[in-house]
Amino acid sequence: MLSLIFQPRKLHVTLVTLMLGLVVIFYSSLASVSWFMGAQRDLTMTNDKIERVGRELNGVLEAELLPMKSAIKILAETALLTGTFHKERVAQLPAMAAALRQNPSAGSVYASTTEGSFVLMRNLTDRPKDRATFKAPEQAMFLVQSVNRDKLPVVGRYDFYDAALTLIASVAKPDYQFEPRTRPWYLQALQANTAEGIIQTDPYLFASNQKIGITLAVRGRNNSGVVGIDMSLTGLSRLIARQKITATAELVLFNGSGRVLAYRDSDKIFIKNNATGLSDVALVPELNVPALTDLFTHWQNNTLSNATGKDDLKIELEGKEWYGRVQRIDGGGINALFLGIAVPNAELMADSIRIRDLTTALSLLLLLLMLPIIIYISTNVSRPLRDLVKIAEAIGSFNFTSPDPSRSTITEVEALAVSMTKMKHTLKKFLDISSALSAESNFPRLINIILHEMIAISGASSGELALVSLNDNTVQTVVRQVHGMECDVTEEVPVSVVDSTHAPLTVRAIIRGSLQTLRVTNTHPRQAKTYARLFKELDVPHVDIVALPLRNRNNEILGALTLQIAVEENAVAISPELLAFIDALSGTAAVAMDNQKMLLDQKELLEALIQLVAGAIDAKSPYSGGHCQRVPELAKLLAEAACEQTDGVFADFHLSEEGWEALHIASWLHDCGKVTTPEYVVDKATKLETIYDRIHEIRMRFEVLKRDVDIAVYQQFIASLPKEWLNTHALQTEIDTQHAMLNEEFNFIASCNVGGEFMAPDKLERLALIAQRRWLRTLDDRLGISEQDTMLRQTVPAATLPTWENLLADKPEHIVPRAERDHIAANNPWGFKVMAPTNLYNRGEIYNLSIARGTLTQEERYKINEHMVQTIKMLSALPFPNHLSRVTEIAGGHHEKMDGTGYPRCLAKAELSIEARIMAIADVFEALTAVDRPYKQGKTLSESIKIMGFMKNDKHIDPDLFELFLVSGAYLNYAKRFMRPEQIDVVDIETYLS
Repeated sequence: MLSLIFQPRKLHVTLVTLMLGLVVIFYSSLASVSWFMGAQRDLTMTNDKIERVGRELNGVLEAELLPMKSAIKILAETALLTGTFHKERVAQLPAMAAALRQNPSAGSVYASTTEGSFVLMRNLTDRPKDRATFKAPEQAMFLVQSVNRDKLPVVGRYDFYDAALTLIASVAKPDYQFEPRTRPWYLQALQANTAEGIIQTDPYLFASNQKIGITLAVRGRNNSGVVGIDMSLTGLSRLIARQKITATAELVLFNGSGRVLAYRDSDKIFIKNNATGLSDVALVPELNVPALTDLFTHWQNNTLSNATGKDDLKIELEGKEWYGRVQRIDGGGINALFLGIAVPNAELMADSIRIRDLTTALSLLLLLLMLPIIIYISTNVSRPLRDLVKIAEAIGSFNFTSPDPSRSTITEVEALAVSMTKMKHTLKKFLDISSALSAESNFPRLINIILHEMIAISGASSGELALVSLNDNTVQTVVRQVHGMECDVTEEVPVSVVDSTHAPLTVRAIIRGSLQTLRVTNTHPRQAKTYARLFKELDVPHVDIVALPLRNRNNEILGALTLQIAVEENAVAISPELLAFIDALSGTAAVAMDNQKMLLDQKELLEALIQLVAGAIDAKSPYSGGHCQRVPELAKLLAEAACEQTDGVFADFHLSEEGWEALHIASWLHDCGKVTTPEYVVDKATKLETIYDRIHEIRMRFEVLKRDVDIAVYQQFIASLPKEWLNTHALQTEIDTQHAMLNEEFNFIASCNVGGEFMAPDKLERLALIAQRRWLRTLDDRLGISEQDTMLRQTVPAATLPTWENLLADKPEHIVPRAERDHIAANNPWGFKVMAPTNLYNRGEIYNLSIARGTLTQEERYKINEHMVQTIKMLSALPFPNHLSRVTEIAGGHHEKMDGTGYPRCLAKAELSIEARIMAIADVFEALTAVDRPYKQGKTLSESIKIMGFMKNDKHIDPDLFELFLVSGAYLNYAKRFMRPEQIDVVDIETYLS
């Protein structure tokens, strides 16, 4: 029963309970004392700040007012008031200027006699607004405004003086009739009953510059007049604004009537008087600051004592408590001023609140800290082990971002943690390097990265990577780095892979197929000779060399990686752990190299196949050979020129490595669709040519007609023999006449077949006339023909033999209809917008011979243009990788026009990439200058550029690219490489530039 009541508690639970209780009691007491003392301290500090501000204001006012009072008292004794004439008053200008210079806050000093004569000197130095208002000359430093009432008429004028009081300009002001004797400062000064006789006006706005200020004035001896000086209070507002008692504390300086002399926002000091329409100085409540309004109301209602100079109160405002104080300022001893200050209690006690909160937070923090500390004492073994389990789980999930395990005071646990940390970082580094190698797609860069990473991991000074050549059983260094710099290896001599004790360590690693290490020294004669360059490059006497064979996934040796590490003479050997890591990483590097080499081989195979297809297209036609090879060169020249532009239309045009590859492939395959175009259409040199030139058939028909003439004439001769002897000479003449006519008609038909001249209407009429000649066919034309020809003749019944036929005819069997599969649907997936002719071919003899220009019929011209349709279809069917996805668009757009009238998709300039537009110019220029076309001669450089200039104007080619083609000199570079010398003439490119 006792055992059930008495339940032992764990030590850390008891300690936690006891310590937490003590901490709560201690820090609760500490927080209460800190709060009370902090509140008293904050209040004292705030009062000190307020009194400091008051002292500063007192000091500023005394510093400003006392010199001004002295100045006007001195001036009151001068001829400014006692002088009889204006000249005597003006003679006091030096004294007035001295008063302004000694008092920077004084804007002007002035004097008025009892007769109303008035002299005012205004300081223009550093007062751009005043200078602008009074249109002061550039050298003017003082303005003297005067009204002379010594005699009538009253004379008003403005005089401008420089710093030396030399008169610069004098302007008469007849309308300046200022009457000083009506001004408050004049009247107050005459009635002053102070000991000094000096009065101070309430703050008001100076009419000249709209700044707030006050006027000090004193009457002269025997009431001879009044001298006054204007003092700006703008400096006080700036002083108030600089006081940062708390973040949102409000300060205001006002006089006994409540007029504001200074406030942090000086714009609020001025308000518009609705009665007069003029600006006036605001009262404290008119600042619209609730805290200051409440404070002023308490002060005005004598809630605060006006006599003691300072009083405190608490203000409740919108649920917040404010601390307020009004402190008297006796600056200069005239017209006491008052400094009102309102501070939010939350800010006033901010330090105390912060200390209270900090104390509370520290208490809670201590509570939280005590608990793990006590628990840690009893669990200092299990905690590190739990951390290690988490790290092991993270490593198993290939997560290497977890923090390293914490240190342990137990030796065995600490050793395990260190080992686990090393393993984590080693695996992470291994995978990071493997990922970097796998991501690199450029083989030369890849091998450089491999060598760089290996050098960095091993701490080597230099290294090299060599590849094995299976053709001659040699090893060739392909990259070498010394002290982080890549070295030139173009002159490296291949080394034979021969097993020898004197062979370099690289060769030995390849032959033995395992990691090899060697320490060499320049004191060893043979090593000094073998590794002389290494000792010279590293400038050290001792080097550790590590050579690792590189194997692919088939365990075949690709080459070797060699690292050279500068060491001291008695330095320890490279650690087995580092060697093992380098060996393991070299396997990953070798696989990455093998992958990239395979990819490189595939690219080379693709390149060979591309050039094979292009070569086959060129070889298919003896008249266009080299077109597919020359267009890529021209496209590359123009693309390079566009990439080099730093401004203008092509400033932002750049091609990446993948972009160049896409342009290269597209330019080589831009005419791949021509494999589907019959060569007898591509190479059609005459109008009647198909697989052969049918002019031979027509020639044979003419020969038949000539024989028919011979036969007819001789038949007449034979028929007439029994009757009389015929004139054989007349018969021969008839034969010759008929033969000459037939010869001439055949020559005409033959000239029409060439297509070199335009077929005018008269030629077409003669062609139709000749075609009506008839010849006798006695053999069946349906014997020995192909199945397709048989099908074409089925629509017409066979003629009864013998039969007369026209010499030239358009027969039904000449029409080859277009199959359904050859039609292009309107909604085709490639976006083709071409109208296919009704027939696939029309081989009618008259139809072909009537071709107006060239040798191609409408159907044949479409067939040739159709190669673009086939190009796009063929390239669209190829599984290009993502970086080559634009090959089809680039290759398929070189017959489009900038105005959208090209083929096969009627794309406008904005819908075509720059590369596609480059291809169009390259294709046109090559076609114009080529000398291997059956239907034309290769044009000269100037003729080709002229034609392309017309094409630019007709919006058939890109005008910007055409101008770049000329300005960059790409056209001339191409001409020098591929055109005949006689074709290269002078071109004035300025003619074709916009």
